[in-house]
Amino acid sequence: DSLVAWLKAMQQPDGGFLEAVDFYNKKNLPWGTMSALEPTYWAVKTLKMLGTEPDRPGDAVRFIKARQRPSGAFDAYEVSWGGAREALYSTFWAVAALKEMGEPIPDSAGIVQWAGSMQDTRALRGGFRLSVDNFNYSSTSGTYYGVRTLALLGAAPKRPREVKKFLLSSYGQEADGGFELGHGDNWNNFDHYSLMQDTYMALNTLEILGMPLRDSDTSRAARPAADCARWIASLQNPDGGFARIGGTDQTPLSSPSEMRATW
Repeated sequence: DSLVAWLKAMQQPDGGFLEAVDFYNKKNLPWGTMSALEPTYWAVKTLKMLGTEPDRPGDAVRFIKARQRPSGAFDAYEVSWGGAREALYSTFWAVAALKEMGEPIPDSAGIVQWAGSMQDTRALRGGFRLSVDNFNYSSTSGTYYGVRTLALLGAAPKRPREVKKFLLSSYGQEADGGFELGHGDNWNNFDHYSLMQDTYMALNTLEILGMPLRDSDTSRAARPAADCARWIASLQNPDGGFARIGGTDQTPLSSPSEMRATW
């Protein structure tokens, strides 16, 4: 009961939910409040799992729909602070929240067209970009949000086999079996190491596409599926939780257990 009460109390007069009290350090988002799409999605989803809904579901729906942009995508300011006005992550949170509440998706055809176009990056590697302005390159997370958003709307990527090819390339699965965040237009832009969140995103994406990771696949891992399972298991800490990253030359320090990585 206390969890439900806390979640419901985070709903604001505009219908949206807060990530935390004063999450933006007394700065409001362009719509004049600190309500945002991501916490609204998680609140709606969690309340539904607990057998209830927001006290004012209609206000939550109106808050979400008010964040939609002319392209069909949803406002990304809560993350990008203007660097990108729309993104796949914000669009997924909005679409998924509306789906959880059983609401029709406004301009679903426009969203499908826009989300599908995010596979058309400059390098055409097969993955999806998170946004046009800041992250205009294929990444594991961009691919996950793109494929999940399309799936929620009964659609699929224009080139699904290229999605798997991207995830199994040097831009996706690492030799240790995990999957990495992504690294811009040039492979040498960033360090390369596996991350638990991106590994989950890659595996979930492949499942949605009906192309689950198998040992018969070809990637930098000798046995893609078995090595991935082994890498995940290796990140469990003595306290029982799981770490976000493993030990590599780029990440030599041990990583503590985190809720998101364990989930």
